[in-house]
Amino acid sequence: MNRIVSIFKSGMAVFCLILIISCNDSTNHEQVFSPFKISTPNELKQFSEIEKFFIETDLRINHVSEQTEILISEYRQISCIKTKENNLMEEVKRVTISGRINAAFENLSEIYAEIDLQKSEFTNPLNWEQKKALELITNQLKNKIDELMIYYKSFEKENKKGKFIFY
Repeated sequence: MNRIVSIFKSGMAVFCLILIISCNDSTNHEQVFSPFKISTPNELKQFSEIEKFFIETDLRINHVSEQTEILISEYRQISCIKTKENNLMEEVKRVTISGRINAAFENLSEIYAEIDLQKSEFTNPLNWEQKKALELITNQLKNKIDELMIYYKSFEKENKKGKFIFY
């Protein structure tokens, strides 16, 4: 009987080790989107306020993207391990991560709205070519946010228990 218990414990240890290794992707999460780098067109380089806004917005979008990828990776890792002992704690972690992912999407929505607001404020002193350059950059930023929202919304479909509201 003692030998059976010992074999069972060894088998469980190997099983748990395999499970942990197969689920362990939070430290080496795959970066889905490469950092987005905006370059200011020559037509707008004389407007330091516009250039500063685009650089800051670019950095904010990249930061939200990186943080969301890490959160989704952590969520997947937690969801991969199913044990009765840690079930409640894992559920608390999942709900916490879900809340943080929702906050990230609220942040992206705010950035999107700020782009529209700043675009309308920046447009007044610009000539036609500068307005076209401004339109191009704002569209690039908004398209990047749209890509992120669409990609991460697919996580909602993948996630069966939690529901996320992105927009």
